[in-house]
Amino acid sequence: MSDQQSATRSLNIKYFLAGAVVAAIALFLLYRFPGSSEGFDHNGDGNLDEIHTWQGDLISKIEHDRNGDGNIDLLWNYGFDGVIESMKADNDFDGAFEQTVQYERGMPAVGRIDSSGDGTRDVHNNYQHGVLTSSEYWDPFTNLRKKIIYYNAFGKVVESEFDSTGDARMDQKTQYDSFGDPHLSKK
Repeated sequence: MSDQQSATRSLNIKYFLAGAVVAAIALFLLYRFPGSSEGFDHNGDGNLDEIHTWQGDLISKIEHDRNGDGNIDLLWNYGFDGVIESMKADNDFDGAFEQTVQYERGMPAVGRIDSSGDGTRDVHNNYQHGVLTSSEYWDPFTNLRKKIIYYNAFGKVVESEFDSTGDARMDQKTQYDSFGDPHLSKK
């Protein structure tokens, strides 16, 4: 192959790559912009209770006022691919989001609850493949783990561990029967 053919081939590859980059950017902008919103008034009071925000054809956010006070109590955020990334909830309707859930590939991975409103988590929920497997309860004064509850695939409590001495070591274990009643405790 001659130098001129080699140079032409190299130039063609550069043009092809530049065209691919421009096309990718154009497609990204086409599907992400412009944004639009639509809402629903579930209780008929004239105010939107649920608002869906779209970027192109993909959902980017859902906001929900669950108690009709005009404040957003539940917020779902979606990534550029339209797959859910996080959820925030104000479950006591005081205006602060005390519950958060982070999602991986559209499934819940980690959840945190700040029930005291002091900015630190009190409950840490762990998920595997989108299924809740355990909840860790933390002492708000010492910031040490105090209790762990384990769940089966159907959400029933199967075992719990408890730190009775405050040293962050789980020294008591309780197993539960199929009705959720404790039936075996170990120290």
